[in-house]
Amino acid sequence: MTITIGPKTAESNANAGPSPARLISPLPSLIWALPYRGRKRAFTDDQVDQLRQRAGAGETKTALARTFGVSRETVYQYLRTAP
Repeated sequence: MTITIGPKTAESNANAGPSPARLISPLPSLIWALPYRGRKRAFTDDQVDQLRQRAGAGETKTALARTFGVSRETVYQYLRTAP
């Protein structure tokens, strides 16, 4: 392998792999055509029901957040929304 600090040599071009133009797929342009649906919800409807029942039974918000793997703020946000 030859290392140069200037114009590329034929040997370094041969070892460079596929050019970036070959790596571009049509997929990114298709992604932009789809409508944005927002961020994925942290809980399913069943999990929200379970969260509300456990919070109503007196379980701490910190314990609920640890159990469900979310932040306390997320727990509070779901508890603030109308059932």
